[in-house]
Amino acid sequence: MSKRVIVTISRQYGSAGKLIGEKLAESLGIQCYDKVFLEEISKKLGVSSAFFRDENRGENGMYEVGGRSALSMVTSLTVNNEVFESAARLIREIAAKESAVIVGRCGDYVLKDEANVLSLFIYADKQERIQRGIELYHLKPEKAEETMQRFDRKRANFYEFYTDRKWGAISNYSMVINTSKVGIEQCVQYLSAVVKTMQQEEG
Repeated sequence: MSKRVIVTISRQYGSAGKLIGEKLAESLGIQCYDKVFLEEISKKLGVSSAFFRDENRGENGMYEVGGRSALSMVTSLTVNNEVFESAARLIREIAAKESAVIVGRCGDYVLKDEANVLSLFIYADKQERIQRGIELYHLKPEKAEETMQRFDRKRANFYEFYTDRKWGAISNYSMVINTSKVGIEQCVQYLSAVVKTMQQEEG
């Protein structure tokens, strides 16, 4: 019986990190977890999953509470603490029962003390990320770079607030991969081979 291995993916906007996670999970026959965390948390908090759309995150990366929502009497910090803790709990539960790919949610930090975790930071060259934003997200060229910077800033702020570590710092991850230098398919093939080796290792 093969070992459980968890792959965590942190990524820059437009680096294809999520796509790599999905393709890697498919190649290994395991689950890729991303938005499912927010769906589960929205049920627990009794709010629409629309609350967790990226547009509802402030510059500090936190989900913002306001208006007349069911959360209007609760501070943003309380809500975001619940989001982080609930996601961390779900990540630990998944890691205890199955091999999986986990995209975002500070997964590398949550599982930093666990064995058999392959933590990745995926990035890409600036122009390629901008072009991907234009092509995949139908952004206007003059808005693409601004959007890229805003998303990365929010991700970094959220990560650094809850982990007290620098987002993207090499020391936080098993591997750091530039998808502009290593194509998506080659990256998936390489990572699949690494995971399979980890699953077979004595330990």
